[in-house]
Amino acid sequence: MIPVDKSPEMNVPAAFDGQPPYLARLHEMSFGELRKLIDDSLTALAEPGSDADRPRSKEEFLKLADMLDAKLDELRKEAAILTPPPPAYDGPPYVPPWFNPSDQLSSLYDRHERFSERLLEAQGDPSSGKRYMDHVERELRDLEREIELRETGEKEEHAKRLADYEKASKAESRSYSSWIRQKQEQDKRLKSLAQREKIVQRIRRDIERKARTDIPTEHVRWRLLPPGELLEDRIGEHYAGLQRKRQGTRYDAERIVQALSLGPNQRYEEIGGVEGYTVFTFPYTSSVLLECPIVGNAIYIVHKDWKRWSRMTKQELLADESGEVVRIVHRPGWFEKVMQELGTP
Repeated sequence: MIPVDKSPEMNVPAAFDGQPPYLARLHEMSFGELRKLIDDSLTALAEPGSDADRPRSKEEFLKLADMLDAKLDELRKEAAILTPPPPAYDGPPYVPPWFNPSDQLSSLYDRHERFSERLLEAQGDPSSGKRYMDHVERELRDLEREIELRETGEKEEHAKRLADYEKASKAESRSYSSWIRQKQEQDKRLKSLAQREKIVQRIRRDIERKARTDIPTEHVRWRLLPPGELLEDRIGEHYAGLQRKRQGTRYDAERIVQALSLGPNQRYEEIGGVEGYTVFTFPYTSSVLLECPIVGNAIYIVHKDWKRWSRMTKQELLADESGEVVRIVHRPGWFEKVMQELGTP
């Protein structure tokens, strides 16, 4: 593409946004819809007469691949939020559902068993006196009251500890189930992100592969301006509006006015719009004039195959010795040099 003079190292690309109709739909597209657009457009490159409302150049496809990758940023943020470690149980210790008597209560059970045996022995021995029998029976009754009191207390305490444990255990189970769901969702996000990143990588490989075969190599596309567009009496107003929008850029609308005075029959404009270079063709010569209203840009007269030359870098143009391209700086006498090169009648 014909470069601006103030950029010595690279071409100025045609503006990407605001031109092909499909661009207006991009931000509304989901990841899958944009992926399909890119894949379908890559496939359509090899089809004659394919829809013009699609990306055509490598630059456009790479821009779309970047947009596709950017649609993963939100998923990347979600995937970066790591699932915390599984919840640790911090409730009361395990309590079996069955009752286990304490050592003191077990000791009372043993004493009760021994006294019960003594009472049976005494009842079977005629020599046992009544006094001894009464003593053993009192001891048994006292033990039974003590056992009942302690056993009741211990069973109530066991029931309370069991209830506390079961409550804490259920809460821990709910927390763990919630953590499992979080972990599964996190794994799902990571898997989805990995799959989609592979899709972006695959698309970039497809673009590079297609660039070697089907994608046009030219970096600048031009559109033919219809007759009457940007009439001379509105040129000043048009560039004054651009000047207000782009305070850092200086426009010289008179350059376009003078180019129109040479009697062009057609005008082509870079996809980037009238703030870039405009190509003027003439009925009286095969040479073309490339003019730009931005101050700092030179004029180019191309005597042969202007679309090929428009893809060249500034270094390539300056190094050319074929004479097919003539560069004219806007200095005193520039318009006369333009007329001479074009052979204006």
